[in-house]
Amino acid sequence: MDGWNFFYSLKKTPLSRVTLEQWTARMAGWAAANDRSVIVVLDGRGPQAELDAKATPRFKVVYSQKVSADAWIERAAAGGSDSRTDRYTVVTADAALRNMARGSGAMIRDPLEFAAELEKETRRNRDELLRHDVRSHGFNRPFDKKLDIKEGPGPH
Repeated sequence: MDGWNFFYSLKKTPLSRVTLEQWTARMAGWAAANDRSVIVVLDGRGPQAELDAKATPRFKVVYSQKVSADAWIERAAAGGSDSRTDRYTVVTADAALRNMARGSGAMIRDPLEFAAELEKETRRNRDELLRHDVRSHGFNRPFDKKLDIKEGPGPH
């Protein structure tokens, strides 16, 4: 994924106020929830250790270092496996990168389309966590069953 290309595409969506830190956390969550490996490539140079703190078994962010993010992705796509089972997707709005990736066998995703999917999954996960939290704290009692005041300790 072309990181800056995708992140700046968010300016046109409800995710426009999401920080880079929040966005990478959502991406890591999406990768884990969908059992997908995700590599986000950011243009520029920087200490990889800074980005490794955000890594999970299914998610990592890398600086492209001496080449552009597009060139990094092109090189990775060209060096990909010939196996039909090793499918990958490139998320970018860059037309040249989309054409090159498509030519090397990649599926292509539009950043805005992917952002909508990411937001939908984030809402679904947040709702599920809220339901779990409510159940775990017992907030669904005493409405779950009718209480019999004759039972239990204390005077009757």
